[in-house]
Amino acid sequence: MSDIPATLFIKSRSNITALKQPKEIGCYSRKSKSIISTSSSPTDSNSITAVKSKISVHYEASYLINDHSYLNYYYLPDADVDKRVIKLSTGFTKFKNATPINDCSLDGLLKTIIELEKEKKKKGSSSNRYGNYDIITFRGIIKSLIMCFNNNPYNNPINLQICTFDNQIFIKNIDESHSNKETELTKENLFSQKILYSGYKFESCCTLPEPLPYVTREKLEKRYKKVASNDEQYISIVKTGISSFKLILAGEVDAVYDFYEDSPQNGDNLKHYLELKSSTQIINQNQGRKFENKLFGAWLQCFLMGIPRITYGYRDDEFNLIAVEEFQTVEIPELFKNQNSNLQAYFVDCIKWYGCVMEWLMANIDKSQDDNYYRLWYQDNHLKLVKIASDSEEISKYKYNEIVSKEFREWRKPRSE
Repeated sequence: MSDIPATLFIKSRSNITALKQPKEIGCYSRKSKSIISTSSSPTDSNSITAVKSKISVHYEASYLINDHSYLNYYYLPDADVDKRVIKLSTGFTKFKNATPINDCSLDGLLKTIIELEKEKKKKGSSSNRYGNYDIITFRGIIKSLIMCFNNNPYNNPINLQICTFDNQIFIKNIDESHSNKETELTKENLFSQKILYSGYKFESCCTLPEPLPYVTREKLEKRYKKVASNDEQYISIVKTGISSFKLILAGEVDAVYDFYEDSPQNGDNLKHYLELKSSTQIINQNQGRKFENKLFGAWLQCFLMGIPRITYGYRDDEFNLIAVEEFQTVEIPELFKNQNSNLQAYFVDCIKWYGCVMEWLMANIDKSQDDNYYRLWYQDNHLKLVKIASDSEEISKYKYNEIVSKEFREWRKPRSE
């Protein structure tokens, strides 16, 4: 590893604020498949034949490209919230976390880009590559990098792997922080898991797998009682950018607010998408400040993808859903301004930091050569970037994690040699 990393102080800012409007270019549906494995170990050190079998389950992701099978539709009548007892902890003890072990993989995103480029080739384009984009990654990674601007890396340690290929930069999370390994349950993390589950439950209570006219009354009633799951996701892919820097971002979409127009290539579905969030009820000033920070994070998440609506479900201390509130993404900065919030300066400030981060990355990553590997992390009020030496032991870990898939390399190979 290189001895001296490039650093970027979190108080650095750029005058770059010209943003490119996100435009959807593709999508995919992701399903977590359970994989059962069995391991054996001796039950008695003095016995040769006696063994104990241990069954373990993990999940792996499978993808349906340019497919909206797992896109949900929002439907939660006000009367249900007012008159029903909708408990967001129902089913918690039976919940199985289906986060796949390859949750950080770029495979679904890269498979979708391959299909876009194949379609372009069919139309007789002289260039098979889909545009000259600088960075290809997930929306959540860019959001985490931006959230460093106020010394708050979004409550998640930033620990990223970077690979250059075909004059582009590919960024992914390091897998170990996102694995679905079992952890010892304590009272504290049990409560944290219940809060996490309540978010999944809120989504399942206010969405349908297909438009309302196709859903039976029985299914409508059962959704409040069924165990929530996180095994299915719908991912939208957008092209966007800031100043001259172009990005392709993939991000999960929780639901359609009204209707789905057509395929991403023919329709404009971003304006129909909705982000769903849950929060504890706000009854004091401290909770109000915490919610403001959450709402700012939700705004940034939707702003990066061009999603126009955020719907919050509020729960009481018993995890009962007590109210629902909708925010228009574009109106949130003005809302903070009118309330004289301490966060009102964040909106412009974070964009100046965003531009600064992009400038810094493009200046310090050599994308002219394939398979330059870097590590990017946050420490002591700085983003730090270091190139992994080609003869180091660490390089094998980066190559093993296959940031850029073999399938994508083989598709691009005629143009990268």
